Amino acid sequence: MRRIVIAGNWKMYKTQAEASEFLPKFMSELETTSENREVILCVPFTLLNWMSKTLHGSRIQ
Repeated sequence: MRRIVIAGNWKMYKTQAEASEFLPKFMSELETTSENREVILCVPFTLLNWMSKTLHGSRIQ
């Protein structure tokens, strides 16, 4: 069976504080998504390091 990839380009330009508020809401929505889907977020350069640490171990790449 083919694996489905869901990719999103983060164009909201959120600050780290705004992203901290947004991520739990996004993650709870993601719980309703089938496990056989690969989820990729393309975040702004300014959040790469923080997001990498924050999402480590989650199903989001």
